[in-house]
Amino acid sequence: MDRALVSESIWATTPRIACDPKEGISVAESALLTELQELQELQELQELQSETRRKARRDALATQWATLPGRTATIGGAVQNIASQCRAQYISGSPVDFSYGAPLTETACEALGANWKTLGTWASGQGLTQFQSFRWLPVENKEEKVKGGGATLARRGKQGNLFVTIRNITYNAHIDIR
Repeated sequence: MDRALVSESIWATTPRIACDPKEGISVAESALLTELQELQELQELQELQSETRRKARRDALATQWATLPGRTATIGGAVQNIASQCRAQYISGSPVDFSYGAPLTETACEALGANWKTLGTWASGQGLTQFQSFRWLPVENKEEKVKGGGATLARRGKQGNLFVTIRNITYNAHIDIR
């Protein structure tokens, strides 16, 4: 049995119960099994809550999201992919910062940023309040400016950033430059 799965109090008292002539091994084993069953039920409840939360987030975006893919397809596949990834990050509750795809040239990143802003202007004009503040930061040398820290600094060179706010949470897609 994995000790990490059992609470400290049950783990600490189990040997005493097992060695007690009045209670014995069967009572200790029963206490451990009860603890594991409660833990399993708690994990199942947490998974159900997570799925309920993901469904609520997906449903909250459904109507406005339905209009975005058609528009992003006319702007460009990368814009559509990034918008889809931001939506997926929101629904799953994943981190707000992520790297997008393979590195691009600086020129391609600038074109992507312009297309991203075009999508934002269109979304604002359509009244898409769930998706706001489409903006981008032009390419900059993050390492040279000592942005980031720790282990990430070694990986960060030139990079552009696209932002969108989905229901008050701002997502940042890092675009690495080759």
